[in-house]
Amino acid sequence: MASPAGLAFLLLVSSALLISTAIGPASAGQNQLQKRSPEDSKKIKEGFTALGKFAHSRIDTITSVVCPFLEIIPVCGPMISGLVKFTASEIKGYTDMDLLMGEFEKLNTKLDQYQVEQKWDSWASGAYHKPELDIDVAWKTYTTLLQSLRKAKDDEEMERHKKEFRKAYEKYEPATKTLHSLLFDKGVSFRYPLGDLLAKHVNCHEKNIREYTVLIYKLIYKGNTMNEFYYKLKDTKSVAKADEMAGIAYDTASVMFQVHMQCIKNSMDYVKKDVKSLIDQKKARSELAKEVWSFLVKEYDRYDWMVVAFISKKSQHEILKFLNSHVLSGFTPVEEGIVTVAVARQVKGTHTKALLVKQAIGRCIDEKVQCNKVAKKLAECSELVEGKPVSQTYTAVHAYLRDAHDSQDAQKEQEEDYDVNAAPEDSPDQYIYKGKCKKFKFLQGKFVVLIKSDEEIMTKDPCSKLDCGEKEKKGTCVRIKDMFLAACECNNPYYGQNCEESLDDYKKLLTGDSTSGGQ
Repeated sequence: MASPAGLAFLLLVSSALLISTAIGPASAGQNQLQKRSPEDSKKIKEGFTALGKFAHSRIDTITSVVCPFLEIIPVCGPMISGLVKFTASEIKGYTDMDLLMGEFEKLNTKLDQYQVEQKWDSWASGAYHKPELDIDVAWKTYTTLLQSLRKAKDDEEMERHKKEFRKAYEKYEPATKTLHSLLFDKGVSFRYPLGDLLAKHVNCHEKNIREYTVLIYKLIYKGNTMNEFYYKLKDTKSVAKADEMAGIAYDTASVMFQVHMQCIKNSMDYVKKDVKSLIDQKKARSELAKEVWSFLVKEYDRYDWMVVAFISKKSQHEILKFLNSHVLSGFTPVEEGIVTVAVARQVKGTHTKALLVKQAIGRCIDEKVQCNKVAKKLAECSELVEGKPVSQTYTAVHAYLRDAHDSQDAQKEQEEDYDVNAAPEDSPDQYIYKGKCKKFKFLQGKFVVLIKSDEEIMTKDPCSKLDCGEKEKKGTCVRIKDMFLAACECNNPYYGQNCEESLDDYKKLLTGDSTSGGQ
């Protein structure tokens, strides 16, 4: 990806060259185009291609991000602003126009690929839906105008197309501001009413939150691109308007960042709600555990999961704990009727140290340890894994007791009640330790341990390796409670994954000017 500084240079150069060809009469413009050096032509093409790749990479990052971050999808202002001043003869002679429009179309195709499957209009109220419709209708008019300008026979026809667009677009110009106000007005739980709706609509499933984020960013991107073009057509471009458009983009990104963060912070509430809805008391517990695990892996994809399902009454002994069929540590239980489904999670990472952890656990626990004491024994174990105590290397422990039955009926019941662990089926041993324990003197039980990632084992604080520009007061690293996860919360006017960019950068991308949006 091009660096922000390098990209800004390419865009400013290409924008300056575009506008320079529009100075003077048509014949002079043609002469300038013919005399343009191969080096200048190369810079223009690099500018178009760099912006396209830059925007594509940002879209991909937002939709696959490990940690939420405040980001802005750049507009295409520098790529098409020259069309405001070009004459018909210049556009016809401008051999790079196909490249310009091609990059423009590729960017929009990329954005369209991330449309959420659930249509906005299937749930959004009229107040939220109207600005989206206005922006989309205006966008069709806008892209048609760009094609019309390319095909215009003379300057008179070009001016007629511009005049028609100005008249048609006048009623759509406020749509972006309307959407911004709906996003930014304070709500109840997430501070933002649209954020509340989004979170509730998708049950805070992060994959959908990310997709809706791109959908909303796309609307702001379209609105700002069209408004910048419209202001140039009317010759009303100003620093104040550039500031307003940049502010809208920043506020939108800030809102969606906060919504995403709140969804992560409150995610276990949504997990419990989802799990409860999936519990079928008539289903075999092993099948139920696998079904819940598959759902969680898909919908809450930032975590590794372990799931246990069992008959609740068999693990509710408070005093005689050794009688419990299941002994759980690090799990969140969800009870529905006679069945309990318990889930444990950890943030995904690499697991090259899992073998060392397994060896250490094996030295801590032998088959003589009673099942109900496995978790306590592990917590007190003095073994070390690369200098870290065993207690810091795992997330959850599940010990379950298997009675010795001889009858087929008893064995069938045993399979349904005890073979209930669900973990990754493609590589079940990657971060799962399986051991044996005992119940009373002669009866055998088993236990499993969910092993943490290398990153979580070796790094106490996830903020220690995340640079948010604190020294320059660009942002602050915020650690999310009860999980190994942190994100940069950027201070206005900074944004980006590490708060490395500022609104001044965005204004230059928006307007194509060397100053922050001024005339």
